[in-house]
Order: sequence, then structure tokens, then C-alpha cells
Amino acid sequence: MPHRRVLVLGADSLFRDGILLLLQRVEDVSLVGAWEMNWAALHRIASVEPDIVLIVDAGEASGVGMAFAEDLLKHHPTMLVIRVNSHDDVLSIHSARQAPADLATLLHVIRSSWPGGTG
Repeated sequence: MPHRRVLVLGADSLFRDGILLLLQRVEDVSLVGAWEMNWAALHRIASVEPDIVLIVDAGEASGVGMAFAEDLLKHHPTMLVIRVNSHDDVLSIHSARQAPADLATLLHVIRSSWPGGTG
């Protein structure tokens, strides 16, 4: 199984760090960075060439995460963006499809999706 290059972005460091700890233990996931979700990150994303950008969202930040995902797709339309929201307990893929927010579902999406694909 090929390694997926994953960049993790999040405003909430506790939630972001928890996701990082989980993904670091997965053999076919290569973490290429963990950054605070901000507009400067939008311009840095291409430099690390991720297959997937994982936005980890918590609580009230969900509106910011959704807007960021939409803006990211405008700048990088073929990139696969997954948004995990702890408040709503939802995984959003390309900000359009939704699935239950659990580790098994997250890993399935990372493993079975290619940039620009939907699963």
C-alpha cells in the first residue's frame, strides 16, 4: 500500500496534536507537517506537496475550517481536503461528502482516496 503524504492543519492545538499522535502510528501515512490553520499556511502548502490536507476543527472554529477548506480548493483544485470537526463529530471530504468521524473512517479515506478523487 502506498504511503499517503498528509499535512495536518488546525487552530486547536490539543485536537491537532491528538490527531497527530494517532496518525504517527499508522505505517502507510507520512506526515509532512502540522501547522496552525491560518491564511499564511495556504501559500505554504504547495511547498510540502501533500497528497491530503487534513483540517482538524474544534468547536466554534468549524466555520473557519469550512471557509479555509473552500479557499484551499480554489487555490489547489486537485488536492484532497478532509475536514474533521470534533464538535459536530463529522468528517467532510472535499467539504461536500460527510462520514462518521472515527479513526477507522479517517484511515479508510486517507488510504482509498487520491488527490482530486472522492474515494
